Amino acid sequence: MSRLRQLADANPDRLAIAAALISAVTQYAAARWTQVAVDDVINILHDPTRRVVHTSTDLLKVVLETLEEIGDALPPQGELLWDRIPGQRKRGNQPEIPDLWQPKPEAALCAYVAHELRLRMARHGVVVNREVLIQSTDAFGGWRPYRHPRRSSSRNTPRVP
Repeated sequence: MSRLRQLADANPDRLAIAAALISAVTQYAAARWTQVAVDDVINILHDPTRRVVHTSTDLLKVVLETLEEIGDALPPQGELLWDRIPGQRKRGNQPEIPDLWQPKPEAALCAYVAHELRLRMARHGVVVNREVLIQSTDAFGGWRPYRHPRRSSSRNTPRVP
């Protein structure tokens, strides 16, 4: 099937090759499909949080529903995702300075979402991964792009072990 995929990529105008690839993928999926055991179905029916996931589309649906649950639970936890810079009360002739609220850096938001996904999905055997920052330079998720050592002679090129 990989060779057929290569042919389809190399010849995007050849519809017969694209059709053969679609047919091969469909036949492969049908051949690899296994019926769910009765005991598994009964367990799933008893626990509405459990699902059978056969395809990447099924997994996508589960992840999107979980992200929606996280969004629904967000209002009481909203302050966790913001940094508060305290203002100053009015003193004498000095004007009052209100508090300033700033959203957390992207790295903190990613960590929060990954944490929530782990809490909600990991107990069901779903692996939660998140984008990796290569050689983080600060707590705010700053990073330096990785350059392959052979392509650069710079001594300051970050290296991934």
